[in-house]
Amino acid sequence: MIDPIKAEESKDRERRQKLLTVLYWSAQTAPNGHLSGPSIRHQVETILDPGLEFEDAEHLLRLLRGLAAMGLAKERPLGDLHSGERFGLRHVEFGITEAGIRQFLDYRAADPMIADGRVARG
Repeated sequence: MIDPIKAEESKDRERRQKLLTVLYWSAQTAPNGHLSGPSIRHQVETILDPGLEFEDAEHLLRLLRGLAAMGLAKERPLGDLHSGERFGLRHVEFGITEAGIRQFLDYRAADPMIADGRVARG
C-alpha cells in the first residue's frame, strides 16, 4: 500500500524542481530576473506532469517560500495589501539565487527536498 504522505512529499519534490526550472529560465529572460507569483503559476503549470497540479495558490506559495527558506530562491514584495485583502501570489515575485542556479545545474550536492534525479525517490 502506498503511503499517501510519502506520495505527496514525492510530488512536492517534483513540483519544487519544476519551480526551479521556471525560476532558472526567468533569470535568463525576465527584465529583472524575477517573475510575479501569477506569472510563475502560469509558466509552471505548462510544464507540470499530469497529477502534479498544485492544490491551490497557497500551496504554490508555500513551495516557493520553502525554496526561499532553503536559500534557492529570493522573494520580493509587490505592491501593498489593501484593507481586508488576503496576502497571496499577486503580492510577491521570486527569482533564483546563485545557490538555486547551482542546484538546478547539478553543481551543488543533492538536496532531498528537490527531485532532480540525483536523490532516490521514495
